[in-house]
Amino acid sequence: MNVALVGDSTLDNAAYTSGGPAVTDQLRVELGESHSVSLVARDGDITRDVPHQLRSMPGSTTHIVLSVGGNDALAHLDLLSSRVATVGEAMSELGRALSQFEGDYRRCLREVVALGRPTIVCAIYNGNFLPDERGAIECTARLFNDVIIQAASDAGCTILDLRRVCVDRSDFFNPIEANTQGGAKIARGLGELLLAETPPGIFPHRRDMV
Repeated sequence: MNVALVGDSTLDNAAYTSGGPAVTDQLRVELGESHSVSLVARDGDITRDVPHQLRSMPGSTTHIVLSVGGNDALAHLDLLSSRVATVGEAMSELGRALSQFEGDYRRCLREVVALGRPTIVCAIYNGNFLPDERGAIECTARLFNDVIIQAASDAGCTILDLRRVCVDRSDFFNPIEANTQGGAKIARGLGELLLAETPPGIFPHRRDMV
């Protein structure tokens, strides 16, 4: 198995591990020496950058992991502090942002799926925000995740919901970046899905978290 990691800093998190192993290193350990992992994801990239990343993906790739969309969501956080006259106006503005994201994400995912490799799609984690920020940000992330999960389900992809994986404050280097501990959880979740050749669905199941 030759796995390509595509997307953003959720997978390219070496800058946030304080010198410890990154997701790429941890996934190699989870999969074992008979498998390989290639990092084509780039810290800071957004959904529209994925087609460019795919051009640098090794031809020997047999499986793809896609984790992107968090930076797209962050780009719209200013909507949370915008002055509007009504709740309806705020929802309309957010709706326009979501429509743009959905178009970008579905185009991105079509290019990934067109390569014909089994693909795991990661939903965005909630991060580690301060209590007074958390509610609004998690609500926004939920809306962006709805786009990701619907698109991935329509494409027949397996989904790793990182909201159920990185659940502790200690999983994060800062409000938005996973550290070595969080990366280890991501790698473990991906490794289990890849080695089991898990069919389409959303994982981990809630019963697996008890």
